[in-house]
Amino acid sequence: MLSRLTENLFRLGDAAADDAAASRLVCFPYAGGSARIFRSWPAVAGRDVSVLSVVLPGRGVRLRDRLEEDIRTLARGIVDDLLRVATDRPFGFFGHSMGGLVAYECVLELVRRGATTPDVLAMASTPAPDVVPVLASDAGGTDSDGQIQARMQALGTDSAEILDHGAAMAMLLPGIRADFRAFDTYRHGQEPPVSVPILAWAGTRDHFVPPAYVAAWAAYTTGTFRMTTVPEGHSYIEEQAWQIVPRVVRVLGKSPQAMENGSPDA
Repeated sequence: MLSRLTENLFRLGDAAADDAAASRLVCFPYAGGSARIFRSWPAVAGRDVSVLSVVLPGRGVRLRDRLEEDIRTLARGIVDDLLRVATDRPFGFFGHSMGGLVAYECVLELVRRGATTPDVLAMASTPAPDVVPVLASDAGGTDSDGQIQARMQALGTDSAEILDHGAAMAMLLPGIRADFRAFDTYRHGQEPPVSVPILAWAGTRDHFVPPAYVAAWAAYTTGTFRMTTVPEGHSYIEEQAWQIVPRVVRVLGKSPQAMENGSPDA
């Protein structure tokens, strides 16, 4: 079940379960992705955790919304919504690929506003900000439809399924292009490291974001940083949900020392 809470936030699961949950996990899809990639996560997270998903304009149920090509602008709008409906109890962030960068910028925006920050920033296949320019320069651009299609095929995300459907491709390409441009133009603002612990996953067969590019996130937090490698390519969060979700959930509502003491691996 998918229900809209705000412009950017959607609930996966029913309202009664959300009301009863002790904490929330806010998920950020990859470029061009929608909330459906997290459809199995509520069952894995359990009854004590409400799973929300960010849906960016131009994809999924927001297909006709005005597109945005700047990650910081996206983060400001998401944080506006988070402060309205999602920070009244312990919460955490999880982002896949570009979604991890959007989640990180949301943490920075919460810090700027002096607001409560998440218990954990979790991410999979997300390059650290300082290596984004390197990846963008090798990505192949976004000007032509062919370039977009080539990038989708290289990443192997679920969005690549639409390549064989001409009508769907024409409809979804603008949103995917906007996401790729947001990624390509993203530059870190040289903010100091955050105190939020970071849990990261990297695919050993990921040729776009190899483990070393994910490991570089260690410099962006003064809290605990832990990275797990999986024998996968760039896209694996549905197959690895059984491993990722429980480890993130175990940190929610805990003190920062929970990760120090090994709770995520318990």
